[in-house]
Amino acid sequence: MSFPSFLKACPAGKYGENCQQECQCENGAACDHISGACTCGPGWRGTFCQTPCPAGFHGIECNQSCDCGHGISCHPETGVCHCPKGKHGDKCLKTCPSGTYGFACEGV
Repeated sequence: MSFPSFLKACPAGKYGENCQQECQCENGAACDHISGACTCGPGWRGTFCQTPCPAGFHGIECNQSCDCGHGISCHPETGVCHCPKGKHGDKCLKTCPSGTYGFACEGV
């Protein structure tokens, strides 16, 4: 029994009938072996997953808001807050003890 060529999985980077089309997906996005449509990973959006999440957003298709305090940015893939010096905690709302600074207040 033979299956039509478009039903078979194509090698990475190819799609379509007889896998003759080149995928246009960027930034590690998955390419559908039939249509060539891109499925973006966290932190990316756009037809070809070419656009990073705008500031203040993260996740799949950048559809989640950063939950950080005082307009602090977050990692576009994970949503982890980028705390400025002197602040720490999940949302960067905690103040470091006197004489310490940086991530988790480890700097002295």
